[in-house]
Amino acid sequence: MNSPLKNNPIPKWHDLDGGPSAIKPYGYNLGYNPKDPRWDEPLVELGDLGLLTKSWYAVTDGTNPPYNKKISGSISKVFLRKTAADMCIQADMLVQDVGLRLLFVDGYRSQETQNGLWDFFRDKIKSRSPHFSSKEIDKETLVYVSPGLLIEEDPKTWFVHATGGSIDVLLFNPSKNVLLDCGVGFDDDTPNVYTSHYEDLHKRGIIELDTEALINRRIIYNAMTSAGFTNYPYEYFHYDFGTILYSARTKIMNPDSDIKAFYGLASFPHP
Repeated sequence: MNSPLKNNPIPKWHDLDGGPSAIKPYGYNLGYNPKDPRWDEPLVELGDLGLLTKSWYAVTDGTNPPYNKKISGSISKVFLRKTAADMCIQADMLVQDVGLRLLFVDGYRSQETQNGLWDFFRDKIKSRSPHFSSKEIDKETLVYVSPGLLIEEDPKTWFVHATGGSIDVLLFNPSKNVLLDCGVGFDDDTPNVYTSHYEDLHKRGIIELDTEALINRRIIYNAMTSAGFTNYPYEYFHYDFGTILYSARTKIMNPDSDIKAFYGLASFPHP
């Protein structure tokens, strides 16, 4: 089937000065706009909206690699700010046009979960790069996950998933009940997870245009960006609306943009 979701390539991303981890500090430096009417927008549960979800960090049966266990503090459902949730519906409708669905695996995230993820990735990077200094380990870890230190009075400690404007999404085939191949799995911690990785391989003549991982990443990217999200270029599955990564990516693509992050810390709807 001829579809712009499959045919439109993912744009090449060029690192900021300072390398892959520089985009997060850049976003924090752009700041927040607490006067935006969406600042206190409520969280909603994506499953209640008819979307497919699997809260990856809350899985207890081992079907959530690379962890294969529940991460402490994880939430059993996937929550997102209301406007961003409505945008997920738009993106999923586009994907349904090619016979597939989006599977949303992580939205709002607790500080306890964030700490667990930071420790997991930092230990892996330390193990595979024993020559790294502690500062180098932290810098490399920051590419894949932000620290879990969260101080309510200090916006520079607000990791994006705590704002409820970040969503992690995979591609699902409902007729076969399987996740589709995107080259590497969710939360991979190698450069293969960079969104445009397979576009780069294609341009170099290493893979064919019909490579499944290339097409599947395009489907996710084109659906989510068409709905209004921006992509974190170092994770093919991570998308933002209203966060510091959203304002950073928007500013980089359009230097005249004056958009600041308009989602502050989200208030989790405890029962």
